[in-house]
Amino acid sequence: KVVYPFNGENDDELTLRTGDIIRVLNAVDDGWWLGEIDQRRGIFPVNYTEP
Repeated sequence: KVVYPFNGENDDELTLRTGDIIRVLNAVDDGWWLGEIDQRRGIFPVNYTEP
């Protein structure tokens, strides 16, 4: 679940809105995961979310 908004700056980054539920697909890099929200897919900073 997203707790802080995040505006994706690159095409591969997922824009997050507070309250969004993310389907996590994979851990990509230290602090970044790959996820999906409503058929939008991209990487996002995990510290903007909570379980």
